[in-house]
Amino acid sequence: MISLTLADARTEAVRCEQDAAAARKAGREAWAVLHDARRQDRLTVATRCSELLETLEPAQATRREWEALTADTRRIALAADLELKRRAVIDPEEAMKSSEPEGLVPGDLADDKREHTIREALGRALFHTQQYSEAAEEFRAVATHAPTNDYALFCLGRCLQLLGRHAEAQEPLAQAAAMGPSRRDYALYRDRARAAAA
Repeated sequence: MISLTLADARTEAVRCEQDAAAARKAGREAWAVLHDARRQDRLTVATRCSELLETLEPAQATRREWEALTADTRRIALAADLELKRRAVIDPEEAMKSSEPEGLVPGDLADDKREHTIREALGRALFHTQQYSEAAEEFRAVATHAPTNDYALFCLGRCLQLLGRHAEAQEPLAQAAAMGPSRRDYALYRDRARAAAA
């Protein structure tokens, strides 16, 4: 907001300067004086905004650093909140924990025994927003943590397929199909990966 006000004040100051020059050229000194006063007012606002931005810069730098450090944790927390609400584990009206940045620091969720559930939720969210590379990382982490999770293996394979990495997709899809023989979609995409990689 301060940056926008600064930009607007500078733009208005230039406009007032041009209007004052035009008024003087037309012999309207009274109008020129008014435009000069307006220009001075805008320059004062611009100076004050510049001072405020300079004062706030250390805080802004700290905020940017915090956001960079906690980006992954906040993404996982948001996906977990949404998934837990979808499963009715928490009340739909309850405030989401991911909206409380002071409670999130890198590594908060790393040792949580539910990490694989949280990462699976994040993987689903990323998959449905077509961020397949990032989703594959989450499903791979889940499958590494829980190698009998056929759904995570299937989703990993699907992500790899959608990234055009059919040869690499064969193994997780084959494992998922072996663990879930009743799932026709598992076998369908396993066969598609084999055909595409041939």
